[in-house]
Amino acid sequence: MKSGATFAGLLKSETGEELVLNSPEDGILKLKKSEIVKRAKGLSPMPDGLGDVMSKRDLRDLIEFLSTAK
Repeated sequence: MKSGATFAGLLKSETGEELVLNSPEDGILKLKKSEIVKRAKGLSPMPDGLGDVMSKRDLRDLIEFLSTAK
């Protein structure tokens, strides 16, 4: 941000003027795009190569489980 602050979170929505992030530390954040200096995509929380060691069925079951977990 132009103020020097940094935020991380899951992108919930984006318009021409605003980003809405769900931040684990700060909750829901509405950030003006005009105030953003730099955006970077973070790493996936899923370990690298997981698809290489799991069967397609096991991977599908894991994704289904994670999508229903609260």
